[in-house]
Amino acid sequence: MFIKVTEVKRKFSPLFSFIYPKQEEASIKKKVKLSSDYLFPHSTEDNLKIKYYWLKCLCPAHENDFRQIYKSSFAADIMETVHKKDFVEIKFSGYANGVLFDSNIEEDMKKINPEAKAEKMIICAGEGMVVPGLDRALEEKEFGREYEVKLSPKDAFGERKRELVKTIPLSVFTQQKIEPYPGLVLSMDGAVVRIIAISGARVLSDFNNPLSGKEILYKFSIVRRIDDEKEKCTSLFQFYLRFVPDFDVKDKIIVKGPKAYEAIVKAFGDKFKNMIGKEMSFELQEKKEEAKKEIQNS
Repeated sequence: MFIKVTEVKRKFSPLFSFIYPKQEEASIKKKVKLSSDYLFPHSTEDNLKIKYYWLKCLCPAHENDFRQIYKSSFAADIMETVHKKDFVEIKFSGYANGVLFDSNIEEDMKKINPEAKAEKMIICAGEGMVVPGLDRALEEKEFGREYEVKLSPKDAFGERKRELVKTIPLSVFTQQKIEPYPGLVLSMDGAVVRIIAISGARVLSDFNNPLSGKEILYKFSIVRRIDDEKEKCTSLFQFYLRFVPDFDVKDKIIVKGPKAYEAIVKAFGDKFKNMIGKEMSFELQEKKEEAKKEIQNS
């Protein structure tokens, strides 16, 4: 038997204020637990299911606590869902106009590039680590199920912009020993550029994302929730820096390394605190070779 959250809320929420009108000073968590015990005093399997969803409805902030209380009784029926700021591992495949363009599923990756290897993807839901439409689609989805979402250009990679089609002197390319030709895709000033045409000493270049202006279909599933703080930090470092510095997680997230790494703390400290709930600090850690030289020179 599976009890829908909306059904529980519709049927029982009006009783909540009626049963405990004088306990305003009690915490919400305690209040909803008392009301569930009053309404469903017998520990039958169905009552336990209803109690869990009742508590989840009225006190969503403590859902994890209530799940731990009741999941041993009916673990298979408690449908875990994704909430904003949850760290989750996802599997996905993306299609533009019916053509597969990205995936971290092994068999789909091979269709794009036989040599490519699928990589694990961990994101913080609702924090812009995937395109906006997919980010929103993750919330309230159940773990282990497969989903599809169709996205307009606005919710995916944006609309095409005329101002991003620019004419660049041919000399800019030849100075870098690049011979441009129509269809060539390269990186310039941190952006992906596609060469449209060449006319004399001028190169017509498109700085729009190749997927802009296209409707996108994502097929995805949520594999698991990430609770380990070190794994959370690793995923954020990979996303923002494309590498993982040496670090520890204690009362704070401690980034270790050369003086240059202090900039990481300044640039991303607030983001990490917002998503993980811990301050970030820096600990200078010189390389052994450099330390040896300093000792020898002293």
